Amino acid sequence: MNGTMRAIFRLWRTYKLDINKLLQGDILGHKAWPMNQKHLVRLILFAAGNPEFYYEELVLRTKMAEITKGTQYQYGVAYDLALAYYKHGFISTAKTILESLLPLGNKAMAQTYNDLLKHPLVNVIKELTLPEPVHPVHDELCQREIKTPKQLSKLRCRYRRTQIPIYWSKEEILHYDPWIALYHDVISDQEINIVLNNSITQMARSDLTGSTNATNEDVMATYWLSELRTKSLFPLTKRIEIITGLSTSVSKLFSDSENYEINHFGIGGMMKQHFDFLNISLGEYQKNVERSVRMSGDRVATWMFYLTDVEKGGATVFPEAKVRVTVTKGAALFWYNIKRNSEKDQRSLNADCPVIIGSKFVCRKWILEAGQAFRRKCGLSPFSTELADN
Repeated sequence: MNGTMRAIFRLWRTYKLDINKLLQGDILGHKAWPMNQKHLVRLILFAAGNPEFYYEELVLRTKMAEITKGTQYQYGVAYDLALAYYKHGFISTAKTILESLLPLGNKAMAQTYNDLLKHPLVNVIKELTLPEPVHPVHDELCQREIKTPKQLSKLRCRYRRTQIPIYWSKEEILHYDPWIALYHDVISDQEINIVLNNSITQMARSDLTGSTNATNEDVMATYWLSELRTKSLFPLTKRIEIITGLSTSVSKLFSDSENYEINHFGIGGMMKQHFDFLNISLGEYQKNVERSVRMSGDRVATWMFYLTDVEKGGATVFPEAKVRVTVTKGAALFWYNIKRNSEKDQRSLNADCPVIIGSKFVCRKWILEAGQAFRRKCGLSPFSTELADN
């Protein structure tokens, strides 16, 4: 229940939802069951217990005051609203609400009002506004495309050669530097079912209970799937190698790529802004990782299959590169995390936006430094990019 309520607030803020429509069950045009007063009370109590949702608490309490106007509860709700405004520093607003309650002759309300008059900020008018987003570019990308028409006109779709002469990949270029591309029709429905059937019942859900900073946690379910245990995945791994030209071999001791990570994002599910690289060196011994990749180096690139479509939300975004990628079932997103001069590419910062309607499954494979020495050669200058090869 707490996760559901947090998801509602997360969607509300990220997508700037209309609270009136949200209470009526209208989520960006999608019709759902409207909320009743019991739901509203639960949301208010949850927000009151989580200071980061002060804006939502005050807005919802105001809606509750409107709903209960003319009923036996209206004065109690209004008094609680005044106390909430006072608690969050909106002293002048609290004073105005309490003044409207003074004719009732309630001693507790009158005493609260008199105490409030002594506050040094009682006459300072402070408006309630939606808090500024912590990551404004991220939130804007989650809502819409922000590249200009001129920038979009330079991108293109094409058939691209692979390691097999008769197989050409369907490549959609999303950004040139850093290189980000979407490859269409690279995993079939049958292969998607194999991946899901071997992972969906064993996924472990991220638990926010007890987190000291829950708003910054990833919200998803995860499972690791190995080709060594699920032989039917080998064709997928080989297909990634054929398309990218990078080695993806997997073995018990020395691997050039990690196992598949399967992620499930339900409604409100997301992954915060992060880098995929690990800041480790090739040959550096890693004690607490899978044995097969302990000395395989950092994550050169990321390949991510989209296993489902999503009705609304759930885009993958790159805030530094200002790239937005909508979920496309059967396609795969590919990007580099490390430059040709071995520097970590800070522009590879990426995130998964909250899902509004639907269920999002993705399958990630990280391609490691081991095995790439003759596959992705160093550039001729410190500023070399992928454009020369693409």
